[in-house]
Amino acid sequence: MKTNHKKRLEELILIIVMAGILVAVFCYQNLSAISYQMYTSDSITYEKGKVDQIIEEDLQLEEGETNRYRGEQTLLVTLKTGEQKGSQIVIHNELTATHNIKATEGTNIIVKSDTPEGIEPHYSVFNYDRSMGIYCIIGIFAVLMILVGGLKGLKSLIGLLFTLLFILLFLLPMIYQGYSPIGMAILTVLVTTVFSMLLLNGFQAKTWTAIVSCYGGSANCSDCLLFIF
Repeated sequence: MKTNHKKRLEELILIIVMAGILVAVFCYQNLSAISYQMYTSDSITYEKGKVDQIIEEDLQLEEGETNRYRGEQTLLVTLKTGEQKGSQIVIHNELTATHNIKATEGTNIIVKSDTPEGIEPHYSVFNYDRSMGIYCIIGIFAVLMILVGGLKGLKSLIGLLFTLLFILLFLLPMIYQGYSPIGMAILTVLVTTVFSMLLLNGFQAKTWTAIVSCYGGSANCSDCLLFIF
């Protein structure tokens, strides 16, 4: 019992430390003075919407063996998020070779809203709203991980989440700030590997062996890349 209690305490401490690292990285990036904006886009937002009606459309099938259409649509859309939530807007939707979002009644879409001060707002169809499908896939994946792996499956999910957030909050911003991509990637591998493996297998000799092997492999790969470039 004492051993199990100690193991659970170690896992809890690891999770708290992992959360603390993410919070610290998030705060550091927010305090950074570097901006990644190429142009001012304060007036542009992306909102969820639902197509209520196809007011008008002129579509033709593309030539060749394809199910894609080209042409124009005029849509009546109800916004589901944002400052204008609940209001209906009319959108002119063009279907081209590079931007081809064919809407039907009931289609959930992402609306690009450009509302600069003193100018009439402009709305366009940015993409399909696939958020519900994505949430379902993530939920099914998480449930299967827990059903198959039990407690280890849950800890694996926590490790995956930590790795994903560390990449988004640390690796990508640091590369944008001009730091070495290879160096930052090695550091990311080291941090995420240490905490994920310790959470999954505990403070055991085989865990440290796996960590050293993983880090050694990433370091060798970086040496190869440096040699090539």
